[in-house]
Amino acid sequence: MLPEAEGTPYIDGNQSSTDSSRCGIRGTGSYPHSERGANIPRTANLTDPETTAASPSGAHPGDVRCCELAEGPFEPAEARQLAGLFHTLSDPTRLRLVSFIAAEGCRPVRACDAVGVLGVAQPTVSHHLKVLAEAGLLRRERSGRNVLYAVNPQAFQALRQALELG
Repeated sequence: MLPEAEGTPYIDGNQSSTDSSRCGIRGTGSYPHSERGANIPRTANLTDPETTAASPSGAHPGDVRCCELAEGPFEPAEARQLAGLFHTLSDPTRLRLVSFIAAEGCRPVRACDAVGVLGVAQPTVSHHLKVLAEAGLLRRERSGRNVLYAVNPQAFQALRQALELG
């Protein structure tokens, strides 16, 4: 926790106090004093040119033109699918696995290949590979007693397109 500064204003403009009962949580700190919001100015207005930095094009973050999606908003089904892919990649071990497999290029890898590199147990690697394959991010192919994994380029193309901002 950060030390509480006397008289630090809350986002709503009220002065801070040691009474957190107005937050509905007794005995805990409130947002302005948490570490998560430590670097966020408490009184910044995202559409006010005085409190926000301009982008290289001169547009401010509150200006819709600087952040338009290239093709418009996602359809609900597409948004659910993309959110599922991003959720799958949100696990650090899975993200490291994907980056390891992608670095191998077109050469498929076995679970045991990743164990030494990632420093996690083989059953853990196998579990995460299975989750990535079921999400469609990896292709899986059996070769004798081994299961080989490779990146599914189509899935990553969809993610890349989703992240392209105009």
